[in-house]
Amino acid sequence: MPRLVIEGTGAVRSDDQGVSWRELYTGLQRTGWVEADRLKINSAAQTSYFDDPCATEGVSEGPVSVSGQSETRGGGEPADHVAQLWHLIGPGCDRAHIALGTAWDYDSGGPLAKAVPDGATVEAFGTWARVTIPGLSAARLDAASEDTWNLISFTTRTTDRTVVIDVYAPQPSLFAARVLSDPARLLVDVIPAADGDTESAPPPVLQLHGGLSTFVVWPGPIDAERPTEVAMPLIVRGYSRWFEASGVVEFQHADGSPATARVTGPQVFNPGPGSGWGMTATDWLEVWGAFEFTIQDVGPGDYRLLVGEYPPIDDSSFMGIAIPIRILPTR
Repeated sequence: MPRLVIEGTGAVRSDDQGVSWRELYTGLQRTGWVEADRLKINSAAQTSYFDDPCATEGVSEGPVSVSGQSETRGGGEPADHVAQLWHLIGPGCDRAHIALGTAWDYDSGGPLAKAVPDGATVEAFGTWARVTIPGLSAARLDAASEDTWNLISFTTRTTDRTVVIDVYAPQPSLFAARVLSDPARLLVDVIPAADGDTESAPPPVLQLHGGLSTFVVWPGPIDAERPTEVAMPLIVRGYSRWFEASGVVEFQHADGSPATARVTGPQVFNPGPGSGWGMTATDWLEVWGAFEFTIQDVGPGDYRLLVGEYPPIDDSSFMGIAIPIRILPTR
């Protein structure tokens, strides 16, 4: 069941009795008013836009300045996992709220940490950003991902085995970041970029497609009637929760018949020419796994790329995503 996040809109009013009221966003485009004295902010769960409003500046590409370094040092155990990952919708920005925990335990997680470790970084890539926090090794099951109509975030183990949080926006955006302490939280504000906010040409709108156990990062929409035009070699990456981290890649002609290609990568079971390959993701239990592979040696034409899994449950059929592609002639 989706989680209901109630957050302030920023509007405050006083009635004729002098009572202060605050407007709240309750989801599904609905708002309501509540007496301010009746509000109890759960700072261990999320931060309020009343106390921590949206950042007004950020960067679209490159390192993001992480402000508000935690003042708590030497107290409590070091952070070792993502305890909470929530998206908040506020005036002026969307927010990925990352709370950190200590004493990781798969069954119960652990208490919230007091301070974000030194060296936390955020790198922006136009339509998404990567958060790296030293010392993280896992995430609570309910904090490994978050999906709202504006943002999608994954706690994942990268191909170099580092645990990171990737935050995706549906359009080119500015990213800003702040650290809070007691408990340890990192706020990543995502501000839609206006014309002129970027010095270079607008980056491709990388979008996440898929669902359940497989997501593929793809430059734009996936439309069966309009295959994405690509050139060789083609690098494909994504996120998975495949059973025991075991997935498959299949390459077909547009009519579904097997096609021949060369697929390579350190996670591919049987790299080389063929029409089907096995692949191992970097994780499947403690965080989302990451995968990456390269397709090459394919002639021009229309094809289908399938990425997903065959779960070993009652001879389950393929679960994943099918991407129509059109390979352009080499110039």
